[in-house]
Amino acid sequence: FEVADRAFTRIIVSMPDCPDIPDAMLGKGEALISMHDWVAAREVLEDVVENHLDSPAAPRASYRSPPVARVYGHGASR
Repeated sequence: FEVADRAFTRIIVSMPDCPDIPDAMLGKGEALISMHDWVAAREVLEDVVENHLDSPAAPRASYRSPPVARVYGHGASR
């Protein structure tokens, strides 16, 4: 999952205007969840929801973010 996280990060950083960035961010969030990095995963997933609401990735990011919050020990913000 570390390789996936690095690959998604490279895409996000090198092509910030690409229309597929929300999908890359969702993939990064999923990789971070798999690595049990709950705080970073929540930040990435919430960024998708807050800044890419029109993206097809936003509903899935919104769905994944509350479970991450519960596992991490915080109440869901959504």
